[in-house]
Amino acid sequence: MQVDVDPETPLLWVIREELGLTGTKYGCGMALCGACTVHLDGEAIRSCVATCAAGSGQASDDDRGFVEGSEPSLQRAWIEIDVPQCGYASPGKIMSAACCWRKTETD
Repeated sequence: MQVDVDPETPLLWVIREELGLTGTKYGCGMALCGACTVHLDGEAIRSCVATCAAGSGQASDDDRGFVEGSEPSLQRAWIEIDVPQCGYASPGKIMSAACCWRKTETD
């Protein structure tokens, strides 16, 4: 999908404002809290500090794409051990956990 924005626009704002995918949240704006975590070519990144140019031409995924079916075992475990809280930071936590999960499966 293509968007017409300044290449220095934070990827977070492209995801939320241009693409309308609001599951990815703004937290601290300094890549510390993880609320904005998305996958970019299989790596968990903080989209609040990554530019749109950094994501250009790479495969990316936010929590919505992930939750819709890519890791059902992780989703079940998340619910079974009562990880969900208010839901604001949960998408970023799920994205980080999924990246870790995938790396351990391939090692």
